[in-house]
Amino acid sequence: MVLEELNSTNDYARKMGDAGAPHGSWISARTQTAGRGRLGREWKSASGNLFLSVVIRPEKSIPLNWVPLAAALAVFRTAQAAQPGLDLVVKWPNDLGVRDRKVGFRKVGGILCEGVGSSAGTFIVAGIGLNCAIAPDADQPTSALGVSVDAIRPRVLENLLQVLSLPLSAIRSAYESASLLSKGDAIEWRDLRNPDPSALPQTGVFSGYGENGELLVSRDGRSERLYSEEIKLVLPKKA
Repeated sequence: MVLEELNSTNDYARKMGDAGAPHGSWISARTQTAGRGRLGREWKSASGNLFLSVVIRPEKSIPLNWVPLAAALAVFRTAQAAQPGLDLVVKWPNDLGVRDRKVGFRKVGGILCEGVGSSAGTFIVAGIGLNCAIAPDADQPTSALGVSVDAIRPRVLENLLQVLSLPLSAIRSAYESASLLSKGDAIEWRDLRNPDPSALPQTGVFSGYGENGELLVSRDGRSERLYSEEIKLVLPKKA
């Protein structure tokens, strides 16, 4: 169902799930008045872009922490098919963007997954925002695909359900192929548990993705696991 305006498609989808809506049920809006992204950031909701939330009741074979990455992969596949000439990549955990020589990464879309436990069972609301026609002003570089939101919406839904039906090994392999990061890349991150805004980013070497979708890094001769709820990946600024 597509509505003209909602405060938040995720909030609406949560109510759908609480009422027992089955896996794959969805809601979309032309505009949002209170859209939000990861870490509580505002999501600019310009008319002409995609705002879509889907009720997901994942199979037990897929760890819950992989659902956001699988959703990002589905959006990546959709955007890549719609605009094959763009150098699209996925930035962990669940941002879609265009590789850019000057700024490194221009964000095109993002996914906000929220887990819900209710009398109707446990489910996940996957909120998908995609810059189809407009690249909104934001605190980071953005870009738009230049596609029709009504044309791409059904493709996103189709790819999402298809990706979620794959075994984890296939999702992991496809996600690694789409990833902005390659094994051996030097990376930086900020620890979200450190309240000091002046704290310097931590550094390490990317070595892959773990069984729960976490970043595997090595530094100071030891291996570490970094989880999306604990850290924010920092992209180095280009010269």
